[in-house]
Amino acid sequence: MIRTVTAPGRRPTRQDIARMAGVSRTTVSLVLNGRAEGEVRISPETASGCSR
Repeated sequence: MIRTVTAPGRRPTRQDIARMAGVSRTTVSLVLNGRAEGEVRISPETASGCSR
């Protein structure tokens, strides 16, 4: 079951994505900006949870 935290018609924010994935807003930002495998290593499982 997928939980939604946004109101209908509103795009999810980084905070919404972080809350749904159970990670920090910084982690979501790094994944969305393609920096998850650069200087900061984020596991593939965590990255996939943020990018769904």
